[in-house]
Amino acid sequence: SMVLGTLTGPLPSTIDSPISQLAAKRLVKYWKKRVDIFGDKAFSPLTLAEGLSEDQIAVERGVMTLLGSKDPSGRSLIYWDPSHLDSTKYTTESMVRAFWYVLHAATEDLEAQQHGVIVIV
Repeated sequence: SMVLGTLTGPLPSTIDSPISQLAAKRLVKYWKKRVDIFGDKAFSPLTLAEGLSEDQIAVERGVMTLLGSKDPSGRSLIYWDPSHLDSTKYTTESMVRAFWYVLHAATEDLEAQQHGVIVIV
């Protein structure tokens, strides 16, 4: 085998940096909230077939819709139409999961992660 190089001295530590600590806290907060909202399905993929299998009606109501286009800055666009709300068709918890689903889908895009999301009401 060939040795390409050696490292001497202490390893650089990024775990203790303020940015890493903040990122870790945000990640923990995200997963705590996801478990709170989705319960046992929190670790399932966020798809209608798995994590949202009981929430199809709430998702399909179109209260929150991820538009296929972006603004000139690369932000994802979400259209929120409260006229589609009808609490006789789904539970409040189901609609919250549907909202989470749309927001999650919007932020999967790299540009949206960098520039944000716009919600049009």
